[in-house]
Amino acid sequence: MWGWKISSLLYARAGGKVSEEFDRALIDRLGSRVKNARVADCGCGPGVTAQRMVDAGAERVVAIDVTEGMLRQVPDDPRIVKVQANIEPGILPSLGEEVLPDGADLVLFKRSLYQRGEDAVRILRDAWELVRPRGSLVVALPHRNILQYALGHPPRIRSFTFYHLFNRAISIAADKLRIHSYRTSNLSELGTLFRRAIPEVEPQHLLDYGLPFAVVSATRPDRHGDGTV
Repeated sequence: MWGWKISSLLYARAGGKVSEEFDRALIDRLGSRVKNARVADCGCGPGVTAQRMVDAGAERVVAIDVTEGMLRQVPDDPRIVKVQANIEPGILPSLGEEVLPDGADLVLFKRSLYQRGEDAVRILRDAWELVRPRGSLVVALPHRNILQYALGHPPRIRSFTFYHLFNRAISIAADKLRIHSYRTSNLSELGTLFRRAIPEVEPQHLLDYGLPFAVVSATRPDRHGDGTV
């Protein structure tokens, strides 16, 4: 589709910058927990985040994507394991047995949990099964509010503004045409989704500083019940 080709070209100049800001903020927030961590990057795309995780000290990143073309772009790093799979209910537990038998310290959905309704709930439950004690499940989705998504906070014209407006338009069009699924969210809605999927843990607003995404996490308590990030 011509729209996606243009979007990918714009991403390198606009979307990539805000993606890097998100990755750096997440790695800073997790701090020393990234060291020797085992990570499941669900919907890894070209593997930029996976590479940043191992560069920050992660022991292993399982980079999962449905698209062969995306996985070909994932860096050839011995610490990155490439897995081609469509993330749908029931898939993550079986993948975990194969590539993360001892679980993950971080399961990340970065702009990739686009399923709706019960499918999204079941996928989050599956992901939670992979999370080790004191590990985290993190979901970032494009912000529902178009001004937040295009202008950030505080609102102003940014390097990603045109890209995000264009991306929102073609994403909605593709969703309407059933070419692929797309969803946006806000913090309240994403928190509600977490509570439905993992009622025993209170979700947190992990990165609350103005990037154009809704970002929520849940952390599995350790054996003593202390699980805050």
